[in-house]
Amino acid sequence: MKYQLIDWVDAKLRTWGFDRRRLRRSKYPPSPAGRADQPIGYGGEPEPMEGLTGDALLVGTAIKRALEDHAMPIKYHAVLYLHYDDRYRRMPAAKKCRELSVGRQGYYHILAQAHRKIDAYWPTDLEAKITKGG
Repeated sequence: MKYQLIDWVDAKLRTWGFDRRRLRRSKYPPSPAGRADQPIGYGGEPEPMEGLTGDALLVGTAIKRALEDHAMPIKYHAVLYLHYDDRYRRMPAAKKCRELSVGRQGYYHILAQAHRKIDAYWPTDLEAKITKGG
């Protein structure tokens, strides 16, 4: 069974993954306030959300809100992290599935559900303007 991803969410998540790479390369200092952008229980150092820009910041905001409302399970965030973060982008899906203890269908089901959570928690136009500082 093929799971439908949301095209615009996929594009925004790719931007989020690339912006996270930019932060790592610039060695942006970690901040205790910005640790909600890291899957809890998954390896790696938390990266500051306040260093994200533009659409990547809005993705981080949507993820943070969904996590805080307990609408997005941590496993969903871990799948997003493994699927879009450039450090893991080339990792074979089978290895990602083993890392998360899910089957291939489960992985893609979670990915599609995570897209729907981001869509549901996407900031309104006014919130986006305030978040981006515009």
